[in-house]
Amino acid sequence: MPEWLFPLLSIVGAIAGAFIGVKIGLARQEEKHVALATRFTEHVTSVNERLKILGDRSHTHADRLTEHGMRLHEISERVARIERKVDER
Repeated sequence: MPEWLFPLLSIVGAIAGAFIGVKIGLARQEEKHVALATRFTEHVTSVNERLKILGDRSHTHADRLTEHGMRLHEISERVARIERKVDER
């Protein structure tokens, strides 16, 4: 056998092994990226749902506060009218 055959086979084997290793590494990185993107999407979805719930609660509370404020304003006007009537007598 020629002397150059073993070094040549070693070089070709090393190049093939490196190529396969790089391909496997890239495939793993892609899988990690897809998994991270999925987790991020799930997180964003859950946060948006929570924000929607909080927004609905805020609007409900704001509406109730406005309603109570209007009632208090109406009652305070009634009290003021009653006080004026009492003062006039």
